[in-house]
Amino acid sequence: MLYLFTLIVKRHGWTFIDSLVSQNVTWLRGSGTPSELIAKPPSQNELAASFEAAPPGAGITLPTEDPYVTWPQTGAIFASTKMPETAKLFMSYIMSDEWQAVVSAFGVYATRKQFDKNGVLNQTLTNPLGFVKFMLDRANVERWRLQFETTLGTPQGITPLDNIV
Repeated sequence: MLYLFTLIVKRHGWTFIDSLVSQNVTWLRGSGTPSELIAKPPSQNELAASFEAAPPGAGITLPTEDPYVTWPQTGAIFASTKMPETAKLFMSYIMSDEWQAVVSAFGVYATRKQFDKNGVLNQTLTNPLGFVKFMLDRANVERWRLQFETTLGTPQGITPLDNIV
């Protein structure tokens, strides 16, 4: 979220964030809680907005003017795993034609180029490697974090690890 907010500030300036603050927005930690609010039936739905969350089954429309975040997901098998063959089978499956076709069918970016119908590396409003580059500059990350904490306050609510949808 920090990386996404830095992109928003770079595009729209701090006045955009200040305008949200002036509307007394409730900032929720993580992405699970906004997804849960947005997924509620209309009769129960509170007014909610999210910068990245989408409830399961929601149609995803890519932005046409503003930058959006994409990043490669990485996978690994720990040398200390008690079931190395099972781990290898799992990693093989998620890279298989079968699974990549499923991912591609949902309209999201697939890991393998032959299944990536949207062409993540050909998009002009996203930089799939930008997140990693941002995270590697720890001093810059801390500057942004401190600025947002000064403006918005520290993250409140349950940890996203306890709110997995």
